[in-house]
Amino acid sequence: MSAPRLHEVQRLFWDSIALQPRQDSIAPSFIRFVQGYDDSDRKTRIRIYSDAYYLRLRDVLREDFPRVDALLGPEQFDAMVQGYLERFPSRWWSVRYLGRFLAEFLRHRKDSPECLPDLAELEWARVEVFDAPDAECARIADFVSIPADAWPALRFSTIPAIRILRAHYPVHQLWSGSESLDVSAASTLLRVWRKDDFQVLHVPMDERESAALQKMISGEPFAAICEAFADLAELQAAQEATGLLARWIEDGIIARVDGTV
Repeated sequence: MSAPRLHEVQRLFWDSIALQPRQDSIAPSFIRFVQGYDDSDRKTRIRIYSDAYYLRLRDVLREDFPRVDALLGPEQFDAMVQGYLERFPSRWWSVRYLGRFLAEFLRHRKDSPECLPDLAELEWARVEVFDAPDAECARIADFVSIPADAWPALRFSTIPAIRILRAHYPVHQLWSGSESLDVSAASTLLRVWRKDDFQVLHVPMDERESAALQKMISGEPFAAICEAFADLAELQAAQEATGLLARWIEDGIIARVDGTV
């Protein structure tokens, strides 16, 4: 029998430990390459690697989804991870992207609490903004010298580390310390972002702020952003719009101001 090629042994090893973790999916043709007293002993040796691989991936998901882990508890979280890895095995060289399909997976899992996919989506948004590129934030001083007649045409660029999340449940309450998954459905809008000190934050928004923020992200001018408050009286709309802009600047989500039309 000719010696096996290295890439073939590597493929069989990978298939045996990674495709279906903890499912005893050892490729029969791989067993003969492993030293041992018999096939049972060889399988035991392979399972050492398979279990270690699974446990490492579970720990990665536990780090990325700490509230999902805490609210489910160790046993349920472990069972969820096993099902997730069977459906979405890691196929990327980095574990950074391992959890990107978890919210989708939970939405199709009948035994998951209905609020859990939204919580997973929030936690994944926090992972994404933490890893997003840096950007220098605009400061209040950058706006002081802008003449009043230039404001309607101003356009703002947001930092890359920001996400808007629309959830069916108030998952920010689950994040902030709730010990139960028993929450009532309530449409919830969240802004998730990273400050320049690498602190990741999220806050609930109302429909007006969400509409205004989406307009800003789309590159629309300040006049269009103010249209999000068109249902209010003129003075109140102006106060709300300027107050919101000041809060965005303070929160560090505006990266640049462009006065061109």
